[in-house]
Amino acid sequence: MNKVLIMLSTYNGETYLRDQLNSLYAQKGVEVHILVRDDGSKDNTVSILQEYKNINGKMTILSEPNVGAKQSFHSLMIYAKEKFANYDYYAFCDQDDFWLENKLYSAVEKLDNLNDKFKLYFCSMTSVDPNLTLLSLNKRVRVINNLYANMTTGRIAGCTQVFNYAILDKACKLSYDIINNDTKLLPYHDWWVANISYCLSDNVLYDERSFILYRQHGNNVVGSQNNTFFDRLKRFVNSENRIFRPLVAERTIADIGDEISLEKKSFLQKVVCYKQSLMNTLKLMFDKRMYQYEADVSIPLFLIIMLHKF
Repeated sequence: MNKVLIMLSTYNGETYLRDQLNSLYAQKGVEVHILVRDDGSKDNTVSILQEYKNINGKMTILSEPNVGAKQSFHSLMIYAKEKFANYDYYAFCDQDDFWLENKLYSAVEKLDNLNDKFKLYFCSMTSVDPNLTLLSLNKRVRVINNLYANMTTGRIAGCTQVFNYAILDKACKLSYDIINNDTKLLPYHDWWVANISYCLSDNVLYDERSFILYRQHGNNVVGSQNNTFFDRLKRFVNSENRIFRPLVAERTIADIGDEISLEKKSFLQKVVCYKQSLMNTLKLMFDKRMYQYEADVSIPLFLIIMLHKF
């Protein structure tokens, strides 16, 4: 039976945490251990975690100061790499969702049959309200499964990802580097793991089936967002995003450039250098691989590259 380490970051999550933990312990066909990093909760979150650990075992709890969700997940990856290197697969987990009992087994079954050193699986999600009732307008988010689309906009939710140690090991290189220097430059953990995986493999697995109830409520760190043209433009030019894209491309080349195909490495170099001259900007602006989503994504993307906000 495959061993899966579930990496869960919590923060003031007492409202929905029991539902999530029940669903994690109910996973079928795999052996799970839950690695939790509590990000300085002020409510009963840690007490609930300890209660479940006492009853069910198979949980490691790290109670640490508040650093925010992004750094918390990167810290979880580093801890997992150092202390849980003997697991078959690794999975991110949010505190407020609900996993169907075959979520992990469905991923592991596909990953076991994949002949690749670097393995990443992700699936679709089903959006629900706070009571886990299906939302009436539950339209599936379109996902394009390649490096170029992921660089444009992150649509691969961490809570759907399952990956092997080879991916974890490579992803942690950036986590170590930035946490020890400037944590403001950290990309989201799920975007980063997807980016690393696309660079190293041509076989990232996308399962259009859904095995997770993705709870939508007012306190989501990243939830269903408004999707008008201007909402997308605003998110694209967010300072957080425009800081890390060229940086991450540069660090990716520095860390694993020898293991990336020439085509992908050339694309990353375009992202790194696009501000250096008008010619470089135009090369990225008119790279057709950047425009794989709908017009309401592609048009803002074109503008922010032109304005050096990418």
